[in-house]
Amino acid sequence: MLTTPPIELLDTLVTPDPASDTPLHAQVRRAMRRIIDEHFEDGQQFWTEQALVARMSVSQITIRRALNDLAKDGVLVRRTSKGSLVRKPKPALDYRVGIFVPKYNSDILRNLLDHFAQACHDRGHRMQTFFTHKGQRASEAFSALEYTPEQQRVIMLGNPEPLTHGLVEVLADQGYRSVSVEATVPNHATDYVGVDDAEGIRIAMRHLMDLGHRHITLLVNEPERAAAVVKRRLMFEQVASELKLPATVISCGTQYWDNAHDTAYAAMPTVWNQEKRPTAVLTVSDAGAWAALKWFAEQEISVPDEVSVMGFDNDRLSQFMRPALTTLGRDYGQIADKALEALARQSGEPVELLIPPFLIVRESTGAVRV
Repeated sequence: MLTTPPIELLDTLVTPDPASDTPLHAQVRRAMRRIIDEHFEDGQQFWTEQALVARMSVSQITIRRALNDLAKDGVLVRRTSKGSLVRKPKPALDYRVGIFVPKYNSDILRNLLDHFAQACHDRGHRMQTFFTHKGQRASEAFSALEYTPEQQRVIMLGNPEPLTHGLVEVLADQGYRSVSVEATVPNHATDYVGVDDAEGIRIAMRHLMDLGHRHITLLVNEPERAAAVVKRRLMFEQVASELKLPATVISCGTQYWDNAHDTAYAAMPTVWNQEKRPTAVLTVSDAGAWAALKWFAEQEISVPDEVSVMGFDNDRLSQFMRPALTTLGRDYGQIADKALEALARQSGEPVELLIPPFLIVRESTGAVRV
């Protein structure tokens, strides 16, 4: 078994500066990364939180955040009650994977990052995470890259499409190979991996129709400029037309970086006060369904006895709603695997890989009450 290097190394390599503009946890993370690169081997036990706190005289919250960031980068594997293990890429693979992801409170993005970290580790890649921000230009985001195109390839994960489009152009101009995940790009300028949105809507409509619903309202609570939202709306209208059902669509006017829950909540009076009230409300993301459940509860409208509610994406909190939310899930592991497979390709025409979602039936949908 490999012996853990002495913790005294921290005394010479880690000197956190509380007055620095760089957050303390980021300083600690950077220093730990250097120590791991220079003094640890793959599979070695890393120092415990308690030992790090005692040696560095910083809070446990700071240490824990730094360790969690290193885990997201694929450098550590965090194990409850057993400490952390160091993970280093296998020498046969000679490029790092940089992931641009929005700094946004999203359970979906957190899950995808976790699966990318595991998939990178399994393939021997070192993973780096770069957070993007509202209003950031593609050139500003690109400047975070530290390695050459030969040393690093890039995943764009769930960023707003205008930023994704800009990054695709900048990366291509500089010779970087890239893959977009969950944000399409025009003219297939790079490989794309994501959920099959059209098939998801078909699955959702089939489920609701099997329960007897014929008056279904689609609540568009995500930005309508997003290609995934466009696909979900078009497929809803197509299926309704094929089955000669009313295709009622209500737009919330959501923009990029808006709170998709709040915009949906504000639209709920319009949803319910239609001349013909819906027997089911289908939203383009789970956040909209949460808002619908909240509004119906406040109005003392019983779900699913008086109206069914269904989401799309299976955010972790959806299982804890009251009632628990029926929704469409995604295979995070398969998305990460397919994206890294596409990233490993050396050349060829850009490809689009669509992963079919799957139905998760919970308590928020039921048969139409006659």
